[in-house]
Amino acid sequence: MVFDGKERLFASPSDAKAHGIETVYQDLSLCTNVDVVGNFFMGREIVKKWLGLIPVLQEREMEKVVAEALGNAGTRIPSLRTNVEYLSGGQRQAIELNRFAHWGGKLVLLDEPFAALGVEQTRRGLALIKRIAAQGIGVVVITHIMSQAFQVADRIVVIRQGRVAGDVQAGLTSPDEVVGMITGEAVSGRAQETRPNGPIH
Repeated sequence: MVFDGKERLFASPSDAKAHGIETVYQDLSLCTNVDVVGNFFMGREIVKKWLGLIPVLQEREMEKVVAEALGNAGTRIPSLRTNVEYLSGGQRQAIELNRFAHWGGKLVLLDEPFAALGVEQTRRGLALIKRIAAQGIGVVVITHIMSQAFQVADRIVVIRQGRVAGDVQAGLTSPDEVVGMITGEAVSGRAQETRPNGPIH
């Protein structure tokens, strides 16, 4: 694949992550028995050595960073010391997305991100995606819900039976036409129309 202007062959998921590509799965990848701050900094904890020997977590410094990151994104969580298991699906998803944005990711893939969320949580999630994209970060949303796709997408790519069945700008197509691509009823010339390169949403 070509990513960030260069042809790349990633050897593993960790290799892709090191280049700024993250995936937010439908069931998320948070530790539910750990609080918000712990999840946000997992693997990146701020540590200073006491007397030059004993590593000590800088809890207040980490909490300050998390509060600022979530606040800038408009995410409200009553206490950052609450274990993730007590948070709503929308709040958990916001932690994942904001963590990704904070650590300098370049591309995030969201796999059915709103499958288990209610109407209000989905609305906030879509708004969060728009804010992340506005920062110049590429977002790929995998979804079968057309109304959600058209709210956030610049381009819509349809994969049917393992092949690209359509690649169109969202503003130049319609939900019915996209459904036609999915079912195979769309006109092939239209479905295969080439579009300018750019961040995929």
